[in-house]
Amino acid sequence: MSGDETPRLRGFDSYKVRLGDEMRGERASLGKSLLDVQRDLRIKAAHIDALENANPGALPYPGFVSAYLRTYARYLGMDENEVMRRFCEESGFDPANPAGVARGAARVGAARSARREDLDAVIAGSRLAAVSRSEAMSGRFDSTLRGVGSLAMLGALVWGVGFGGWALLQNIQRVEFAPTPDAPAALAEAPDFSVMTRIVRAGGPALPAIDADALAAVYAAQEVAPPRVVQRDGPIAALNPSDVGLYARSPATQSRAAAAFAGEGGLAGAAEGADAHAAAEAVEQAADPHEPAVEGAALALVFSEEAWVRVRDAAGVTVHEALMRAGSRWDAPADAEGLVLRAGNAGGVYVEIGGVLYGPLGARGAVAGRVALEPAVLVDALPKADAEVLGVSALVATTLTRAAP
Repeated sequence: MSGDETPRLRGFDSYKVRLGDEMRGERASLGKSLLDVQRDLRIKAAHIDALENANPGALPYPGFVSAYLRTYARYLGMDENEVMRRFCEESGFDPANPAGVARGAARVGAARSARREDLDAVIAGSRLAAVSRSEAMSGRFDSTLRGVGSLAMLGALVWGVGFGGWALLQNIQRVEFAPTPDAPAALAEAPDFSVMTRIVRAGGPALPAIDADALAAVYAAQEVAPPRVVQRDGPIAALNPSDVGLYARSPATQSRAAAAFAGEGGLAGAAEGADAHAAAEAVEQAADPHEPAVEGAALALVFSEEAWVRVRDAAGVTVHEALMRAGSRWDAPADAEGLVLRAGNAGGVYVEIGGVLYGPLGARGAVAGRVALEPAVLVDALPKADAEVLGVSALVATTLTRAAP
């Protein structure tokens, strides 16, 4: 080396910069990683890395190289034609014959990719890569937050629909009193006393002198007290017909009726078909002190319709069991004690005590079980029966039975 030769300083432009390095720099300037490019362009990160390393053989089909490279160049804001020209020079890729060139370029690209690993590692540890990672974390957090918000909205919607249905059901079952359109007048006009004065002045019959203030006080309209209404604001299912309304039973009626029923059923059939007012009237008649004494009176069962009966004594022995026809009767033994009756079709079974008919034992077609055949109990529990109606019913039933073949 001669002494006159001076060294020349080399700058950034003095070195040859490859296309892949420029593309990585542009990508780093945008703050995008390979995964970000894959998500934006729908091109695999491995294919993008192969384009940056000038390795067209890594792509599955050589025909994709031109399309992928031009798309990636537009994404980075670079000239498509210039990028394509430099890529063909560095990799030996020929767009006219991509299949033949790609095989040779694959070997060249594999060697170059090894040299780019160190540069990728440096870029991966830079500030831009950290920014990319932070953006990825924030994106995952935003997606999680959106999912939680969607679940919260769905839960609120389900709760709102359920609460609305419950409120609608309560509103449908609510009983309210609607006010009348015309409220009654609380005060009425006082009568006109001028007519009475004119009659007296005209020479009518003399009337005792009455003070006008006294008459006004007598005939003045009194303030009408509003009716007392018990509030029953609530579901209809909470109302008990036995406590309120037309079919409500008084405590006295319930206590007297309960005394006439023994065991599990008592006169269960009688309670089903009898009206509340008729039952109360029958109890009052049975409790009348003017009724004749029934102690020791003869007791018999009279049938207006066909019915099955079974009578047992206190020991459980069957005294009488048969299917009784309409118009027949059965006299209870005088020496039997503690007789208990069970009858089917209780509406056609009557009891005769001391020559007086009582009954029926229940509703038509109902079953009366464990009926104590005690005259005093039956007189208190059963209403008196019309003998004429019973006779006509039995006569019709007998005629129909005889006419049957």
